[in-house]
Amino acid sequence: MYVAEPPFRPFAATLALTALAALVPLAAAGRAQEGDPPPDAPPASEQGQEDGAEQELPVALGPLPTSFALVGGVVHTMVDGSEPHVATVLVTGGRIDAIGEDLALPLGTERVDCTGKHVVPGLIDGMVSYDPEHDVLYTNSGITTVRDMGGDPDIIAQLVEPRFRDRVPGPFLFSAYGVIDGAPPVSPASIVVANEAQVEQFVRLLDKIGADFICVMPRIAPGLMPKVDEVAKSLGLDVWGMLPFGAKLEDCAAAGQRGFLGLDALLPLDPETGRSMSWEKVYPSILGIPDNAFEAQAKILADNGVAMVPVVGEARRRARVHSEDAPEFDLLGSFYQAQWLADWASRRSTVTAEGFAKKSEQVHAKRVAALLALRRAGVELVPGSGAPLGWVMPGTSLHDEIELWAEAGIPASEVLRAATAGAADVLGLEGRGRIAVGAVADLLVVDGDPDEDLAVLRHPNSVVVRGMRLDRTDLDERVQLLAAELARVRADNTRPIAVAPPEHVDGALVLAGLVETRYLDERLSVERFEVVQREDGSTAVSSRLFQPPHADFPGGEMLISQVLRDGLLESIVIRIEREGAGPPPAAGESAEGAAVEAAAPTKDVLVVRGLWANQRFNVSRKLNGDELGVQNMAVRPVCVTLDFLADTVTCPLVLGQFPFTGERVALTFGDMMEPATLPIEITDLPDGRRIVRHNHGGASFQYAKNGAPIASVYASGGRNTLMAPRTDDPIRDFGGGGFPVRFTPPAPTDGDGSDDGGGDGPVDGGGDAPPAGDGG
Repeated sequence: MYVAEPPFRPFAATLALTALAALVPLAAAGRAQEGDPPPDAPPASEQGQEDGAEQELPVALGPLPTSFALVGGVVHTMVDGSEPHVATVLVTGGRIDAIGEDLALPLGTERVDCTGKHVVPGLIDGMVSYDPEHDVLYTNSGITTVRDMGGDPDIIAQLVEPRFRDRVPGPFLFSAYGVIDGAPPVSPASIVVANEAQVEQFVRLLDKIGADFICVMPRIAPGLMPKVDEVAKSLGLDVWGMLPFGAKLEDCAAAGQRGFLGLDALLPLDPETGRSMSWEKVYPSILGIPDNAFEAQAKILADNGVAMVPVVGEARRRARVHSEDAPEFDLLGSFYQAQWLADWASRRSTVTAEGFAKKSEQVHAKRVAALLALRRAGVELVPGSGAPLGWVMPGTSLHDEIELWAEAGIPASEVLRAATAGAADVLGLEGRGRIAVGAVADLLVVDGDPDEDLAVLRHPNSVVVRGMRLDRTDLDERVQLLAAELARVRADNTRPIAVAPPEHVDGALVLAGLVETRYLDERLSVERFEVVQREDGSTAVSSRLFQPPHADFPGGEMLISQVLRDGLLESIVIRIEREGAGPPPAAGESAEGAAVEAAAPTKDVLVVRGLWANQRFNVSRKLNGDELGVQNMAVRPVCVTLDFLADTVTCPLVLGQFPFTGERVALTFGDMMEPATLPIEITDLPDGRRIVRHNHGGASFQYAKNGAPIASVYASGGRNTLMAPRTDDPIRDFGGGGFPVRFTPPAPTDGDGSDDGGGDGPVDGGGDAPPAGDGG
């Protein structure tokens, strides 16, 4: 089944490391208006960068022309009633200023000879999981707008800003910001909702922070979809997503869903599973594909005005034989390299088995039949790639998709319109997808006629992104820079990182060491910790966590201390310090003025403190000394957790001291580091592992005899991250026994010890724990 997952990207190993960026915005408040003219000089973030340029991915190449005329090309305007014709297109300040066959150009206008070439609108990819590493790849393939299905809202809020969009330049980013799902979620980045009140809360929150549409994943309860559609409609937002497990297509369509992601929505429910039937079971090949296959489902969508991103090439993708020697590997970070290779390893034996290719082609034929049924019914279709799923390359995979549409018999001119004006209309992208006066200047210059052969779009002669023009030399140079920078980053990912000890705490040092947290082959963080027995009888579990720089995001450092008494959490201190961007440029401020501000960054410090006193846990937050708020809760948390997938090492250390099992409460933090409670379930296994589950997934902690966490696995949405000591820097216990765990594993019984800690649901808690919140 095709799953358009939002990206799990290690921009921040913990919520805390992104929180400061949310509290101190990196750019002017509010998203720039579509087509705002780019500055004549490079963005401030690109000026005066000599000391840190090696950490930016990719490096910009300097000013780009923003006022010019494309002269003599065959212009495909995509305006209704307009046929391709030779004309001049004048671009001024990011917009199309004029179009005409004998256009008089202003004095001094740069003339770009396009004689014998064709000029078309920039392409729109209707479904991606966006990563800023891929800006170069999208631009190189002529994709000037991408629709992101959502991820970390704080990060997306930064990435849509002009300082990030214009630096490559990268495609316009149209995003859901976050995704809504049920428990357990498809992706760890999902917002999990369990009732209508939560639906209302989070849909309104996404609207408030700037979401362009609402995206739902398949584990949301079908009964909640009418509420999602109702709230979204009241806010003027469209709802897109996959068909929820167990839901009926006609019910979601009638409720007001604007569009579906993937052809799987057309599959009937399997009476055995209650979920969509597999493509292999639908119309078995021995019977052939009837002429009216998928006709009823297509009519439901057409009658309700529901659109679709079909991703018709999914079966072909899964049937291809892959290799790490593939040339595109040089243009991927280590995260994607490992992810794609893991995907291939899981499928290699199946793909190479006799008969698999034939079965895959049969499935592809059914998907093509579904695509053509949708087209005949008049359903609005938006091309989308699903990049960067395994072996779905950002940029080129959209070309793979649209060429399959043409191979299916849809005229190339119709496919081109679907990827430009048609996509803009369906998605509500005003001012994009057409070459018209006043429209955003997103343009491609190609060497052949795309109405005859879509392949000419793969390698544009030049690309114009919001009025910034890159010729083929520019595009090639940016790709080369990307490959070189990624090679450097991959090399750095294997080098040891030195991290200083946490701040000194008076007392006897009983355990100390260094751990790394990785997802697949990418290092998320490095952390040095110390456990100190203090004279007052309490124990301080402290660490200094360092997150290496990634793409456009700087590295970050965090100090955290959790203080225990008799194995129970008594207080916390979290300190996050990083270089701030300074105040955003004022309205009308020159690029030179912005560069002065960027040259003198500020240092921002966020401090969070918590204390258990008078049967309440009180939490205060300060940013640069200014109070952000004080909250208290009538429950004593067992630990602090900062991220569901890659926590700080203090979390397993503290959990190893909690003597009870069963339902408990942890302290976590929201987007602005506001405290929140997280219900958890603690289970101990006979092999000594401690399992902790919550509604986002779970974790498995394994300890040495001295209490050192030797393997902490965080599982959510099918993803596993591993925290483990570094072999070249072993954990020390100073000869005093260390910090042994306080819980007692249960005695082995038949079947015990088989739980891998990665299950989706809660487990039965044992032990004689007191009620949560009473302090034990």
